[in-house]
Amino acid sequence: MQEGSNIEMQERNNEELQERNNEEMQERCRQYHAFICYHFDTDHHFVIDELLPNLQQFHLHIHSLDFVPGAKILENIENAIENSN
Repeated sequence: MQEGSNIEMQERNNEELQERNNEEMQERCRQYHAFICYHFDTDHHFVIDELLPNLQQFHLHIHSLDFVPGAKILENIENAIENSN
C-alpha cells in the first residue's frame, strides 16, 4: 500500500517539476523584461527622458518604439504582453 502512494507522490512531484521547468523556459524565451505602456501625449517625455535611461539594464518593450506599424493596436498590445516577463 505504501509503495503505491510513494509512486503517486513521485509522479506528482515529477509533474510539478515539469510544469515549473516549462514556465521557466517560457520566461527565458520571452523577448522583453517588461512592457511599458503609457499615455503618449502626457507621459512620452518622462518615459523617454527619465524612465528609460534609468532602466537601461533591461530590455523593455515601449509601445511608441516597438509596436508594429499597420497592425491593430490590440494585437500589438497582446504581442507585447505575451513577449514580456
